[in-house]
Amino acid sequence: MDSANEAMATELEEQRLTEWRLHRGPYLGDISALCFLHLPNHPLPLLLAGLGSEILLYELEFGKIVKSYSVFDGVRVHGISSSSESIIAVFGEKRVKLFSFLFENGDPGSPRLRLIHLLPKFSHWILDVCFLRGCLPCSNVESHFLAIGCSDNSVQIWDISNSNTVLKVQSPVRCLLYSMRLWGHNLEVLRIASGTIFNEIVVWKVASPHDKSSTTPEDHEHRGSNCSSPKDNLYESVHVCKLVGHEGSIFRIAWSSCGSKLLSVSDDRSARVWTIPIEREDSLYHDPIALVLFGHNARVWDCCISDDFIVTVSEDCTCRIWGIDGEQLQVIREHIGRGIWRCLYEPKLSLLITAGFDSAIKVHRPPAFLSGGLAEAQLSHGRTEMFSICIPHVLQHIGLTDRVLFMLLPIMVISTMLNYVKLEVLIGISLFRSATGLQLSVWIYCPRTHLNLDVVMKIGSPLEMVKEI
Repeated sequence: MDSANEAMATELEEQRLTEWRLHRGPYLGDISALCFLHLPNHPLPLLLAGLGSEILLYELEFGKIVKSYSVFDGVRVHGISSSSESIIAVFGEKRVKLFSFLFENGDPGSPRLRLIHLLPKFSHWILDVCFLRGCLPCSNVESHFLAIGCSDNSVQIWDISNSNTVLKVQSPVRCLLYSMRLWGHNLEVLRIASGTIFNEIVVWKVASPHDKSSTTPEDHEHRGSNCSSPKDNLYESVHVCKLVGHEGSIFRIAWSSCGSKLLSVSDDRSARVWTIPIEREDSLYHDPIALVLFGHNARVWDCCISDDFIVTVSEDCTCRIWGIDGEQLQVIREHIGRGIWRCLYEPKLSLLITAGFDSAIKVHRPPAFLSGGLAEAQLSHGRTEMFSICIPHVLQHIGLTDRVLFMLLPIMVISTMLNYVKLEVLIGISLFRSATGLQLSVWIYCPRTHLNLDVVMKIGSPLEMVKEI
Protein backbone atom coordinates (compact mmCIF):
# COMPACT_ATOMS: atom_id res chain seq x y z
CA MET A 1 0.00 0.00 0.00
CA ASP A 2 2.86 2.34 0.91
CA SER A 3 4.63 1.61 -2.38
CA ALA A 4 1.45 2.46 -4.32
CA ASN A 5 1.13 5.76 -2.44
CA GLU A 6 4.79 6.54 -3.07
CA ALA A 7 4.39 5.81 -6.79
CA MET A 8 1.32 8.05 -6.94
CA ALA A 9 3.14 10.80 -5.06
CA THR A 10 6.11 10.51 -7.43
CA GLU A 11 3.82 10.71 -10.45
CA LEU A 12 2.07 13.78 -9.04
CA GLU A 13 5.43 15.41 -8.34
CA GLU A 14 6.63 14.74 -11.89
CA GLN A 15 3.39 16.13 -13.25
CA ARG A 16 3.80 19.26 -11.11
CA LEU A 17 7.37 19.74 -12.31
CA THR A 18 6.26 19.30 -15.92
CA GLU A 19 3.64 22.02 -15.52
CA TRP A 20 6.28 24.41 -14.17
CA ARG A 21 8.86 23.60 -16.82
CA LEU A 22 9.89 26.43 -19.13
CA HIS A 23 8.47 25.99 -22.61
CA ARG A 24 9.68 27.70 -25.75
CA GLY A 25 7.04 30.02 -27.19
CA PRO A 26 6.73 32.19 -30.29
CA TYR A 27 9.18 35.03 -30.79
CA LEU A 28 7.55 38.37 -30.04
CA GLY A 29 9.35 41.25 -31.70
CA ASP A 30 9.33 43.70 -34.55
CA ILE A 31 8.49 42.73 -38.12
CA SER A 32 11.75 43.13 -40.05
CA ALA A 33 10.69 42.19 -43.61
CA LEU A 34 7.58 42.10 -45.83
CA CYS A 35 7.03 40.52 -49.23
CA PHE A 36 4.08 39.57 -51.46
CA LEU A 37 3.89 36.07 -52.95
CA HIS A 38 1.65 36.09 -56.02
CA LEU A 39 -0.13 32.89 -56.99
CA PRO A 40 -1.86 32.19 -60.31
CA ASN A 41 -5.67 32.24 -60.27
CA HIS A 42 -5.83 33.89 -56.85
CA PRO A 43 -7.36 37.35 -56.37
CA LEU A 44 -5.05 38.37 -53.54
CA PRO A 45 -1.39 37.53 -52.99
CA LEU A 46 -0.05 35.80 -49.92
CA LEU A 47 1.99 37.86 -47.49
CA LEU A 48 5.40 36.87 -46.13
CA ALA A 49 6.67 38.55 -42.96
CA GLY A 50 10.08 38.22 -41.34
CA LEU A 51 9.99 37.91 -37.57
CA GLY A 52 13.22 37.04 -35.80
CA SER A 53 14.72 34.02 -37.55
CA GLU A 54 11.32 32.92 -38.91
CA ILE A 55 9.08 33.86 -41.80
CA LEU A 56 5.31 33.89 -41.35
CA LEU A 57 2.90 33.18 -44.21
CA TYR A 58 -0.44 35.04 -44.16
CA GLU A 59 -3.51 34.63 -46.33
CA LEU A 60 -4.81 38.14 -46.93
CA GLU A 61 -8.14 36.98 -48.33
CA PHE A 62 -9.18 35.74 -44.88
CA GLY A 63 -6.77 37.75 -42.73
CA LYS A 64 -5.18 34.77 -41.01
CA ILE A 65 -1.79 33.20 -40.56
CA VAL A 66 -1.25 30.02 -42.58
CA LYS A 67 2.07 28.77 -41.26
CA SER A 68 5.40 29.82 -39.79
CA TYR A 69 8.80 28.54 -40.93
CA SER A 70 12.17 28.67 -39.21
CA VAL A 71 14.68 29.68 -41.89
CA PHE A 72 17.79 30.68 -39.93
CA ASP A 73 19.54 29.56 -36.77
CA GLY A 74 20.30 32.60 -34.65
CA VAL A 75 20.22 34.99 -37.63
CA ARG A 76 17.53 37.62 -37.98
CA VAL A 77 15.61 37.85 -41.26
CA HIS A 78 16.46 41.22 -42.83
CA GLY A 79 14.72 40.87 -46.19
CA ILE A 80 12.61 38.65 -48.46
CA SER A 81 12.27 38.74 -52.25
CA SER A 82 9.98 36.59 -54.41
CA SER A 83 9.93 35.53 -58.05
CA SER A 84 7.03 34.62 -60.32
CA GLU A 85 7.86 30.92 -59.92
CA SER A 86 7.03 30.90 -56.16
CA ILE A 87 10.73 30.96 -55.34
CA ILE A 88 11.83 33.23 -52.51
CA ALA A 89 15.21 34.50 -51.38
CA VAL A 90 15.56 35.16 -47.65
CA PHE A 91 18.59 37.00 -46.33
CA GLY A 92 19.96 38.07 -42.99
CA GLU A 93 23.39 39.33 -41.97
CA LYS A 94 25.83 37.50 -44.31
CA ARG A 95 23.51 34.62 -45.24
CA VAL A 96 21.13 33.97 -48.16
CA LYS A 97 18.81 31.00 -48.59
CA LEU A 98 16.68 30.09 -51.60
CA PHE A 99 13.35 28.35 -51.00
CA SER A 100 10.43 27.24 -53.13
CA PHE A 101 6.81 27.02 -52.02
CA LEU A 102 4.94 23.86 -52.97
CA PHE A 103 1.14 24.06 -52.99
CA GLU A 104 -0.94 20.91 -53.30
CA ASN A 105 -3.54 21.43 -56.05
CA GLY A 106 -2.85 25.15 -55.89
CA ASP A 107 -4.32 25.38 -52.39
CA PRO A 108 -2.64 28.18 -50.39
CA GLY A 109 -3.84 26.59 -47.17
CA SER A 110 -1.38 23.68 -47.35
CA PRO A 111 2.02 25.04 -48.40
CA ARG A 112 5.35 23.27 -47.99
CA LEU A 113 8.63 25.16 -47.95
CA ARG A 114 11.54 23.41 -49.68
CA LEU A 115 15.14 24.57 -49.35
CA ILE A 116 16.75 24.94 -52.78
CA HIS A 117 20.16 26.16 -51.76
CA LEU A 118 22.11 27.74 -48.91
CA LEU A 119 24.53 30.16 -50.51
CA PRO A 120 28.09 30.37 -49.17
CA LYS A 121 28.60 32.86 -46.37
CA PHE A 122 29.43 36.32 -47.70
CA SER A 123 32.25 38.49 -46.39
CA HIS A 124 29.96 41.51 -45.91
CA TRP A 125 26.38 42.03 -44.77
CA ILE A 126 23.70 41.66 -47.41
CA LEU A 127 21.47 44.70 -47.97
CA ASP A 128 19.23 43.63 -50.87
CA VAL A 129 18.58 40.85 -53.38
CA CYS A 130 16.85 40.85 -56.76
CA PHE A 131 15.78 38.06 -59.14
CA LEU A 132 17.07 38.36 -62.73
CA ARG A 133 16.72 36.30 -65.87
CA GLY A 134 18.53 36.27 -69.20
CA CYS A 135 21.77 35.12 -70.83
CA LEU A 136 25.37 35.89 -70.05
CA PRO A 137 27.51 36.88 -73.06
CA CYS A 138 29.47 33.66 -72.71
CA SER A 139 26.29 31.56 -72.96
CA ASN A 140 23.25 31.51 -75.24
CA VAL A 141 21.14 29.61 -72.71
CA GLU A 142 18.64 31.67 -70.73
CA SER A 143 18.97 31.15 -67.01
CA HIS A 144 17.70 32.51 -63.70
CA PHE A 145 19.97 34.58 -61.49
CA LEU A 146 19.93 36.27 -58.11
CA ALA A 147 21.66 39.64 -57.72
CA ILE A 148 23.02 40.13 -54.20
CA GLY A 149 23.97 43.60 -52.98
CA CYS A 150 26.49 43.80 -50.13
CA SER A 151 27.48 46.52 -47.67
CA ASP A 152 30.89 47.03 -49.33
CA ASN A 153 29.01 48.47 -52.35
CA SER A 154 29.45 45.40 -54.52
CA VAL A 155 26.99 43.14 -56.35
CA GLN A 156 27.37 39.41 -56.90
CA ILE A 157 25.34 37.40 -59.41
CA TRP A 158 24.33 33.88 -58.39
CA ASP A 159 23.29 31.36 -61.05
CA ILE A 160 20.28 29.60 -59.54
CA SER A 161 20.29 26.73 -62.06
CA ASN A 162 23.98 25.86 -61.63
CA SER A 163 24.31 26.96 -57.98
CA ASN A 164 27.44 29.06 -58.40
CA THR A 165 28.59 32.68 -58.50
CA VAL A 166 29.09 33.83 -62.09
CA LEU A 167 29.92 37.49 -61.57
CA LYS A 168 31.06 40.02 -59.00
CA VAL A 169 31.15 43.74 -59.75
CA GLN A 170 32.48 46.43 -57.40
CA SER A 171 31.06 49.95 -57.44
CA PRO A 172 33.44 52.70 -58.62
CA VAL A 173 32.71 54.42 -55.29
CA ARG A 174 34.15 52.13 -52.62
CA CYS A 175 32.73 52.86 -49.19
CA LEU A 176 30.54 51.25 -46.56
CA LEU A 177 26.77 51.50 -46.85
CA TYR A 178 23.75 51.88 -44.62
CA SER A 179 21.28 50.81 -47.33
CA MET A 180 21.02 49.55 -50.90
CA ARG A 181 18.22 48.86 -53.35
CA LEU A 182 18.46 46.96 -56.64
CA TRP A 183 16.21 47.48 -59.67
CA GLY A 184 15.88 45.58 -62.95
CA HIS A 185 14.89 42.25 -64.46
CA ASN A 186 18.17 41.39 -66.22
CA LEU A 187 21.83 42.38 -66.15
CA GLU A 188 21.49 44.83 -69.04
CA VAL A 189 19.13 47.11 -67.08
CA LEU A 190 20.28 46.36 -63.53
CA ARG A 191 20.67 49.52 -61.45
CA ILE A 192 21.97 49.94 -57.93
CA ALA A 193 21.23 52.75 -55.48
CA SER A 194 23.61 52.79 -52.51
CA GLY A 195 23.07 54.85 -49.36
CA THR A 196 26.60 55.61 -48.15
CA ILE A 197 27.93 56.44 -44.69
CA PHE A 198 28.44 60.01 -45.98
CA ASN A 199 24.63 60.56 -46.23
CA GLU A 200 24.78 60.41 -50.03
CA ILE A 201 23.17 58.07 -52.56
CA VAL A 202 25.40 56.72 -55.29
CA VAL A 203 23.54 55.37 -58.33
CA TRP A 204 25.48 53.00 -60.58
CA LYS A 205 24.83 50.20 -63.03
CA VAL A 206 26.38 47.05 -64.43
CA ALA A 207 27.35 47.38 -68.09
CA SER A 208 29.36 45.57 -70.72
CA PRO A 209 32.66 47.31 -71.55
CA HIS A 210 31.74 46.92 -75.23
CA ASP A 211 28.53 48.93 -74.76
CA LYS A 212 29.72 52.36 -75.89
CA SER A 213 26.25 53.83 -76.24
CA SER A 214 25.72 54.24 -72.50
CA THR A 215 29.10 55.72 -71.61
CA THR A 216 31.16 58.82 -72.33
CA PRO A 217 34.91 59.51 -72.14
CA GLU A 218 34.36 61.15 -68.73
CA ASP A 219 32.93 57.87 -67.50
CA HIS A 220 36.27 56.07 -67.52
CA GLU A 221 37.33 57.73 -64.28
CA HIS A 222 34.12 56.40 -62.68
CA ARG A 223 34.50 52.82 -63.85
CA GLY A 224 35.20 49.90 -61.58
CA SER A 225 35.51 46.17 -61.97
CA ASN A 226 36.40 43.12 -59.96
CA CYS A 227 38.37 40.73 -62.15
CA SER A 228 38.54 37.70 -59.93
CA SER A 229 37.40 35.44 -62.77
CA PRO A 230 37.29 35.63 -66.59
CA LYS A 231 33.52 36.11 -66.54
CA ASP A 232 33.91 39.25 -64.42
CA ASN A 233 35.70 40.93 -67.33
CA LEU A 234 32.48 40.76 -69.33
CA TYR A 235 30.86 43.42 -67.14
CA GLU A 236 31.96 46.44 -65.17
CA SER A 237 30.37 49.09 -63.01
CA VAL A 238 29.47 52.51 -64.41
CA HIS A 239 28.73 55.55 -62.26
CA VAL A 240 25.35 57.17 -63.08
CA CYS A 241 24.94 59.99 -60.55
CA LYS A 242 25.37 61.05 -56.95
CA LEU A 243 22.40 62.32 -54.89
CA VAL A 244 23.26 64.82 -52.15
CA GLY A 245 20.78 66.42 -49.76
CA HIS A 246 20.06 64.21 -46.74
CA GLU A 247 21.48 65.38 -43.41
CA GLY A 248 21.33 62.00 -41.69
CA SER A 249 21.79 58.29 -42.28
CA ILE A 250 19.80 56.93 -45.22
CA PHE A 251 17.74 54.06 -43.85
CA ARG A 252 15.76 52.93 -46.88
CA ILE A 253 15.62 53.41 -50.65
CA ALA A 254 12.81 52.51 -53.08
CA TRP A 255 12.74 52.54 -56.89
CA SER A 256 9.72 53.46 -58.97
CA SER A 257 8.38 50.68 -61.18
CA CYS A 258 9.95 52.20 -64.31
CA GLY A 259 13.29 52.95 -62.68
CA SER A 260 13.14 56.69 -63.43
CA LYS A 261 12.57 57.86 -59.84
CA LEU A 262 14.13 57.08 -56.51
CA LEU A 263 12.64 57.58 -53.04
CA SER A 264 14.85 57.75 -49.95
CA VAL A 265 14.11 58.19 -46.23
CA SER A 266 16.51 59.21 -43.54
CA ASP A 267 17.47 59.88 -39.97
CA ASP A 268 16.80 63.57 -40.69
CA ARG A 269 13.00 62.85 -40.65
CA SER A 270 12.61 63.62 -44.35
CA ALA A 271 11.80 61.70 -47.51
CA ARG A 272 13.22 62.77 -50.86
CA VAL A 273 12.12 61.94 -54.40
CA TRP A 274 14.86 62.02 -57.04
CA THR A 275 14.62 61.90 -60.83
CA ILE A 276 17.26 59.51 -62.13
CA PRO A 277 18.78 59.97 -65.61
CA ILE A 278 18.26 57.06 -67.96
CA GLU A 279 21.75 57.37 -69.42
CA ARG A 280 24.97 58.68 -67.96
CA GLU A 281 25.08 61.64 -70.38
CA ASP A 282 21.94 63.14 -68.84
CA SER A 283 23.74 63.79 -65.53
CA LEU A 284 26.94 65.37 -66.85
CA TYR A 285 25.81 68.96 -66.37
CA HIS A 286 23.42 68.87 -63.45
CA ASP A 287 22.51 66.86 -60.37
CA PRO A 288 18.97 65.49 -60.00
CA ILE A 289 16.74 67.82 -57.97
CA ALA A 290 14.93 66.23 -55.04
CA LEU A 291 11.34 66.77 -53.92
CA VAL A 292 11.60 67.00 -50.12
CA LEU A 293 8.78 65.63 -47.92
CA PHE A 294 8.68 66.80 -44.29
CA GLY A 295 5.95 65.80 -41.83
CA HIS A 296 7.18 63.00 -39.58
CA ASN A 297 8.19 63.80 -36.01
CA ALA A 298 10.90 61.13 -35.79
CA ARG A 299 13.17 58.98 -37.92
CA VAL A 300 11.65 57.60 -41.12
CA TRP A 301 12.26 53.86 -41.47
CA ASP A 302 10.72 52.72 -44.75
CA CYS A 303 9.00 53.94 -47.91
CA CYS A 304 7.14 52.95 -51.09
CA ILE A 305 6.56 54.82 -54.33
CA SER A 306 3.94 54.23 -57.04
CA ASP A 307 2.60 56.16 -60.02
CA ASP A 308 -0.18 57.65 -57.86
CA PHE A 309 1.34 58.41 -54.46
CA ILE A 310 4.18 57.93 -51.98
CA VAL A 311 4.08 56.07 -48.64
CA THR A 312 6.41 56.65 -45.68
CA VAL A 313 6.43 55.06 -42.22
CA SER A 314 8.23 56.33 -39.18
CA GLU A 315 9.34 55.94 -35.60
CA ASP A 316 6.48 58.30 -34.68
CA CYS A 317 4.01 55.41 -35.28
CA THR A 318 2.41 57.06 -38.31
CA CYS A 319 2.07 56.00 -41.92
CA ARG A 320 1.81 59.02 -44.21
CA ILE A 321 0.51 59.03 -47.78
CA TRP A 322 1.80 61.78 -50.06
CA GLY A 323 0.85 62.93 -53.51
CA ILE A 324 3.40 62.85 -56.30
CA ASP A 325 3.52 66.65 -56.01
CA GLY A 326 4.61 66.41 -52.34
CA GLU A 327 1.26 67.23 -50.69
CA GLN A 328 0.47 65.15 -47.60
CA LEU A 329 -2.84 63.40 -48.31
CA GLN A 330 -3.46 61.18 -45.30
CA VAL A 331 -1.99 60.19 -41.93
CA ILE A 332 -2.71 56.66 -40.66
CA ARG A 333 -2.28 56.08 -36.92
CA GLU A 334 -2.90 52.41 -36.25
CA HIS A 335 0.30 51.14 -34.60
CA ILE A 336 1.53 51.60 -31.03
CA GLY A 337 4.90 51.39 -29.33
CA ARG A 338 8.24 52.29 -30.84
CA GLY A 339 7.21 52.91 -34.43
CA ILE A 340 6.42 51.37 -37.80
CA TRP A 341 9.34 49.43 -39.22
CA ARG A 342 8.19 48.23 -42.66
CA CYS A 343 5.65 49.06 -45.37
CA LEU A 344 4.67 47.39 -48.64
CA TYR A 345 2.31 48.51 -51.41
CA GLU A 346 0.67 46.62 -54.28
CA PRO A 347 -0.59 49.24 -56.78
CA LYS A 348 -2.68 46.87 -58.92
CA LEU A 349 -4.79 45.84 -55.94
CA SER A 350 -4.36 49.06 -53.93
CA LEU A 351 -3.12 47.06 -50.93
CA LEU A 352 -0.98 48.80 -48.33
CA ILE A 353 0.73 46.76 -45.61
CA THR A 354 2.38 48.27 -42.54
CA ALA A 355 4.25 46.37 -39.84
CA GLY A 356 5.71 47.71 -36.63
CA PHE A 357 7.68 47.15 -33.48
CA ASP A 358 4.38 46.11 -31.84
CA SER A 359 4.47 42.80 -33.81
CA ALA A 360 1.27 43.85 -35.60
CA ILE A 361 0.61 43.83 -39.34
CA LYS A 362 -2.02 46.25 -40.62
CA VAL A 363 -3.66 45.80 -44.02
CA HIS A 364 -5.09 48.94 -45.62
CA ARG A 365 -6.81 49.74 -48.87
CA PRO A 366 -6.20 53.44 -49.60
CA PRO A 367 -9.19 55.01 -51.39
CA ALA A 368 -8.81 55.63 -55.10
CA PHE A 369 -9.49 59.33 -54.59
CA LEU A 370 -6.08 59.78 -52.95
CA SER A 371 -4.53 59.83 -56.39
CA GLY A 372 -6.67 62.89 -57.14
CA GLY A 373 -4.70 65.09 -54.76
CA LEU A 374 -5.22 66.93 -51.50
CA ALA A 375 -8.61 68.48 -52.32
CA GLU A 376 -10.26 65.11 -52.92
CA ALA A 377 -8.46 63.48 -49.98
CA GLN A 378 -9.92 66.05 -47.57
CA LEU A 379 -13.47 65.02 -48.51
CA SER A 380 -13.12 61.70 -46.67
CA HIS A 381 -12.46 61.06 -43.00
CA GLY A 382 -12.90 57.28 -42.98
CA ARG A 383 -10.30 54.75 -41.93
CA THR A 384 -8.51 52.76 -44.59
CA GLU A 385 -7.68 49.72 -42.45
CA MET A 386 -9.20 46.49 -43.74
CA PHE A 387 -8.03 44.25 -40.92
CA SER A 388 -5.17 43.75 -38.49
CA ILE A 389 -3.02 40.68 -37.93
CA CYS A 390 -1.47 40.59 -34.47
CA ILE A 391 0.71 38.01 -32.79
CA PRO A 392 -1.07 36.80 -29.61
CA HIS A 393 -0.08 38.65 -26.46
CA VAL A 394 2.46 36.90 -24.27
CA LEU A 395 -0.02 36.54 -21.40
CA GLN A 396 -2.31 34.50 -23.65
CA HIS A 397 0.38 31.82 -23.83
CA ILE A 398 0.45 31.45 -20.03
CA GLY A 399 -3.14 30.27 -19.78
CA LEU A 400 -5.70 30.91 -17.04
CA THR A 401 -4.20 28.46 -14.55
CA ASP A 402 -1.79 28.74 -11.63
CA ARG A 403 1.43 29.47 -13.53
CA VAL A 404 4.37 31.79 -13.22
CA LEU A 405 6.37 33.34 -16.05
CA PHE A 406 9.92 34.53 -15.34
CA MET A 407 11.79 36.95 -17.58
CA LEU A 408 15.32 38.33 -17.20
CA LEU A 409 15.24 41.79 -18.75
CA PRO A 410 17.74 44.65 -19.00
CA ILE A 411 15.41 47.54 -18.14
CA MET A 412 17.74 50.46 -17.57
CA VAL A 413 21.28 51.79 -17.48
CA ILE A 414 22.43 53.72 -14.39
CA SER A 415 24.98 56.51 -14.87
CA THR A 416 27.47 56.90 -12.00
CA MET A 417 30.49 59.13 -11.45
CA LEU A 418 32.84 56.39 -12.62
CA ASN A 419 31.06 54.32 -15.25
CA TYR A 420 27.77 52.92 -16.53
CA VAL A 421 26.06 50.00 -14.79
CA LYS A 422 23.62 47.82 -16.72
CA LEU A 423 20.91 46.50 -14.39
CA GLU A 424 19.30 43.15 -15.12
CA VAL A 425 16.16 42.31 -13.19
CA LEU A 426 14.13 39.14 -12.83
CA ILE A 427 10.44 39.83 -13.31
CA GLY A 428 7.98 37.25 -12.05
CA ILE A 429 4.41 37.19 -13.33
CA SER A 430 1.84 34.99 -11.62
CA LEU A 431 -1.57 34.56 -13.23
CA PHE A 432 -4.21 32.66 -11.24
CA ARG A 433 -7.90 32.43 -10.50
CA SER A 434 -9.38 33.42 -7.14
CA ALA A 435 -12.78 33.88 -5.60
CA THR A 436 -12.89 37.45 -6.87
CA GLY A 437 -11.82 36.57 -10.39
CA LEU A 438 -8.57 36.61 -12.33
CA GLN A 439 -5.57 37.87 -10.34
CA LEU A 440 -2.23 39.09 -11.71
CA SER A 441 0.73 39.29 -9.37
CA VAL A 442 4.02 40.90 -10.42
CA TRP A 443 7.29 41.11 -8.47
CA ILE A 444 10.82 42.18 -9.25
CA TYR A 445 14.11 40.74 -8.01
CA CYS A 446 17.46 42.44 -8.66
CA PRO A 447 20.27 39.84 -8.56
CA ARG A 448 23.82 40.85 -7.65
CA THR A 449 22.82 44.42 -6.80
CA HIS A 450 21.96 46.45 -3.72
CA LEU A 451 19.34 48.53 -5.47
CA ASN A 452 16.26 49.22 -3.38
CA LEU A 453 13.04 47.82 -4.83
CA ASP A 454 11.35 51.21 -4.34
CA VAL A 455 13.79 52.72 -6.85
CA VAL A 456 12.78 50.16 -9.46
CA MET A 457 9.11 50.84 -8.83
CA LYS A 458 9.69 54.57 -9.42
CA ILE A 459 11.57 53.95 -12.64
CA GLY A 460 8.75 52.05 -14.29
CA SER A 461 5.53 50.38 -13.25
CA PRO A 462 5.77 46.56 -13.41
CA LEU A 463 2.40 46.40 -15.12
CA GLU A 464 3.61 48.78 -17.81
CA MET A 465 6.62 46.53 -18.33
CA VAL A 466 4.33 43.55 -18.80
CA LYS A 467 2.32 45.45 -21.41
CA GLU A 468 5.48 46.26 -23.35
CA ILE A 469 6.49 42.61 -23.36
